[in-house]
Amino acid sequence: PQPAYRDVTVNVAELPRYGNLSLGFGLSQGYGVFGQIQFTKRNFDILDTPESVYDLLTAFTGAGQSLTLRLSPGTIWSRYQLTFVEPYLFDTRNSLRLQAQSIKWWRYRWSERYTGFLPNVSHAFDFDRDLRVALGARIESVTVDNIEDNAPAAAFAAEGNTFIVGLNLGLDYDKAFYHPTAGPYGGHREKLDYKIAGTFMGSDLDYHHITFGQNLYFPVYSQKNEDHHVIALKANVGVIEPFGDTDEIPIFERFFLGGPHTVKGFRHRGLGPHDNGDPIGATAQIWGTAEYSFPVFEQMLRGVAFFDYGNLQNMSDFNFDKMRYVVGAGVRLNFPLLGGAPIPIGLYFGTPLKKQPEDETRFFLFSLGYLF
Repeated sequence: PQPAYRDVTVNVAELPRYGNLSLGFGLSQGYGVFGQIQFTKRNFDILDTPESVYDLLTAFTGAGQSLTLRLSPGTIWSRYQLTFVEPYLFDTRNSLRLQAQSIKWWRYRWSERYTGFLPNVSHAFDFDRDLRVALGARIESVTVDNIEDNAPAAAFAAEGNTFIVGLNLGLDYDKAFYHPTAGPYGGHREKLDYKIAGTFMGSDLDYHHITFGQNLYFPVYSQKNEDHHVIALKANVGVIEPFGDTDEIPIFERFFLGGPHTVKGFRHRGLGPHDNGDPIGATAQIWGTAEYSFPVFEQMLRGVAFFDYGNLQNMSDFNFDKMRYVVGAGVRLNFPLLGGAPIPIGLYFGTPLKKQPEDETRFFLFSLGYLF
């Protein structure tokens, strides 16, 4: 009876009751070789407990929650993580995320272990669901040990166990358009994060930590409405400053730059201050890129030309005259493995136009697989 309206029938089927098990691996300069075993149950129900041993396989199903167990052992970096997500907490647009994790880093002359609990609640606004605000907490123990005699002084200063309790406030505005294989090809995304830790919350450290990032994507040409040529502009800044009883930010909380995921043309964590040949990080950073990407073979293989920039110094002596610049090119391959999700492979060649004497450069950088 109403010309502008039609009846719609929606058929709904439950997701598989038993969850999904996936296997993967990765290889990246700075992260080494790492594997991944992941079990995910997307239609989880934490209240659907089994009534008997016969119900174990079919229990915990039906509420639209998700439970993920991720095991990622590696040669340099390992992570073990359990994550629970309630996407609509109490039938609202608030999402609850509970995450427990343990991360181990084998640095060149010492090791770091992070063990913590990271709860988070986020809200999507009704007037624009791409705008999300999040409030979270960090309850984490950091251990620095296995320090060699010739390690930097900053590693010895952080030796032992440090307990960190803090709050996180984040704002994420994601208006980018994404292709399932090629990634973002238009729009923009802004992300602002503020973190505070303090002895008044039971933490061993007092600090303010703020980061801001903006990504802009401009499609300049397309074929078949899919083979996009894209110009991407990315900028990131960050500052971490101590207060109260904390005089210096420990090495495991500082910023680091360099590698295939930040400023290419430099070794992983190789841009910035060093002590006895080891990177020791800093309390202020600025970095970004201007890149042009284009399809070589459909969306599976894309070429990229980039201009990266970055600077990493302590806030007290930050100097824009020490900005590093890199030009280069590379390819990104999204290789479908056995019909599953594609494995991203990045191969980059970069030459610094400007560097500092203490920097460690790398002409060739690569990454294979997701870091999650």
